[in-house]
Amino acid sequence: MKSLGDFTDKEVQQVINRIEPIILYSLYQTKPELRDDLKQHLYELSLNTLKKVKFKEANSLFLYSQGDNSEK
Repeated sequence: MKSLGDFTDKEVQQVINRIEPIILYSLYQTKPELRDDLKQHLYELSLNTLKKVKFKEANSLFLYSQGDNSEK
C-alpha cells in the first residue's frame, strides 16, 4: 500500500474528503476564471502539508487519569 508521509492512501483520501467542503467554499469566493488554479493549489498545499506532518501516538485519556489518581 502506498503512503504519503505518515498516511496511507486511504487515510489521505479521508482527509481530502473532510477538507473538500472548505476548499469548495473558498472557490465560491473567488472569481470564476481563477477557481481552477486555486482548487489545484489548495489540494497541492494540503497534500504537501500531509507529507511534512509527523504524528506521534497520543496517550490515552485513561493513562493520564490513572497517573493522576496514583499520585494522591
